[in-house]
Amino acid sequence: MSWRSQSLLGVPEGALARGLYRSMGYTDEDFQKPVIAIVNTWNTVCPGHFNLKEVAAAVKEGIAQKGGMAVEFGTIGP
Repeated sequence: MSWRSQSLLGVPEGALARGLYRSMGYTDEDFQKPVIAIVNTWNTVCPGHFNLKEVAAAVKEGIAQKGGMAVEFGTIGP
């Protein structure tokens, strides 16, 4: 199976991206896995979003258990 993330991380032109991921603790093994993004609105302003940090951590763990490379990014929440 081919993953879209391999077109970025699995080619020589992806050296910069791999280097940046390595600086965050990702390994060569991680680059062989599909990259799965988690979009999170966690913040300390909105009480309804305060628990999402823990929810995202559980989701990351599940992704890792199933053989994926979890990456997380934040976005605004209403």
